[in-house]
Amino acid sequence: MVKFYNKTLSEALVLALWLHIGTLLALTSFIIITTLLTGLIGTPLLLFGLDKFNFVGNAAMLLIAFFLILPRVLRLFQA
Repeated sequence: MVKFYNKTLSEALVLALWLHIGTLLALTSFIIITTLLTGLIGTPLLLFGLDKFNFVGNAAMLLIAFFLILPRVLRLFQA
């Protein structure tokens, strides 16, 4: 019989699944919260903001790149 930490294989499997349920719940709640927040921020921008901005492809790409890099630069000078 296979033993892991003085437990049988079936007991070890049940324990491993039980311990991973917390991670699953945390990940699920994180995904739900971030999806809702993204929807709350993105929906008004989509409905009211897109017609006011007339970007060409390169300008929009540069703006997105700027906002992706900005948090890292701010983090460097934070500490």
